[in-house]
Amino acid sequence: AGAETTGRTGNISKEMKKNNTLEIHELTKQYAKGTGISRISFTVNAGEIVALIGPNGAGKTTLMKAVGGLCRLSGGEALLNNVPTFQCRENLGFMQEALDFYEKMTVYEALDFLCAVKFRGGCREEIDHYLKAYQLFEQRNLRISRLSLGMKRKLSLIMALMGDCPLLLLDEPTNGIDTAGLIQLKRDLLRRRDQNGITLFTSHVLDWAEHVCSRCIFLKTGEIAADCRMEEMHPPLEKLYENLYFID
Repeated sequence: AGAETTGRTGNISKEMKKNNTLEIHELTKQYAKGTGISRISFTVNAGEIVALIGPNGAGKTTLMKAVGGLCRLSGGEALLNNVPTFQCRENLGFMQEALDFYEKMTVYEALDFLCAVKFRGGCREEIDHYLKAYQLFEQRNLRISRLSLGMKRKLSLIMALMGDCPLLLLDEPTNGIDTAGLIQLKRDLLRRRDQNGITLFTSHVLDWAEHVCSRCIFLKTGEIAADCRMEEMHPPLEKLYENLYFID
């Protein structure tokens, strides 16, 4: 069965969210200069918030793009509720790296366009809510080209969060976000957890990740080095990071 939506709103049903599952099987992405990720496999269940941890070059961003169906795979598959993710992108919220496509639009126009294209006209009632929550309401009529980097990052977050998609993919969501934005993001991720959504995010900020995620997957040279649930983690996150990546 495919990943159904509730029509115009773009929100999946509560019944479906209870069975929300992301399955990663032998996911591989090779580049001309080497392998980005190699034969990665794991499963994420409804309500989990998973942090992908690792130094630069570990494969975090490549894995996020592969899971989101945004790059051609060299092998393996990513399934959201038994459907390949590249076939159900309407059920994915992805934080865009750049907003060049929207530069000439205003903030409000970009979100309205997203609702029209992704949610078939639904979710427009969420626009003002998120703009106020992330303190962008006063800038709603500004062209995106005039926004600061931090404001653009907040807008990217809002675009990913809208519609409460079953799967949320955030690559370095804390970069450029102010304290108020980080507090709001934590609230939104915990709300999604309670509604059985699945969230994957990458981060170098261990303290923030530790207070948000329920599970950490550590990547090293394109492979999984460790997979730990927070309640079972020993030693603590920072010490485990040192053990995995620091060279004596």
